[in-house]
Amino acid sequence: MNPVIPKALRAVKSASLLEAQQRSIRLYRQMLRSVPQIMSDYKMTNVPFADVRDRLKTEFLANAKANGESVEKIDRSIFRGAQELEETLMNWKTPTHVYRYVEVEKVAHRDAGSGFLKDFYANTLSPY
Repeated sequence: MNPVIPKALRAVKSASLLEAQQRSIRLYRQMLRSVPQIMSDYKMTNVPFADVRDRLKTEFLANAKANGESVEKIDRSIFRGAQELEETLMNWKTPTHVYRYVEVEKVAHRDAGSGFLKDFYANTLSPY
């Protein structure tokens, strides 16, 4: 068993917004500390550590904007994040799951410039 992850995840209800924010920062730091282990377990030798770190930061900032000041939403996001981390550290995910999580932005940028797909979806390729 990994000492970083508790034996059983349980939903914790924060007493205040400040406590929820502190728990969120604690989860973020725990995830950052786990990145080297995840990268070695899933043999992610072609992905720089900075890319994974930036992806985590992007995800946390997006959730911060989405959750706002709602303690319940923050608690739910913390639980889901801890669950994702546990599943990743326990190797319950396949390498494809982890690569897709890290390389979402690269895939989105690559597909955005494809003129063929834009024409295909707009149905401008057909002469009829």
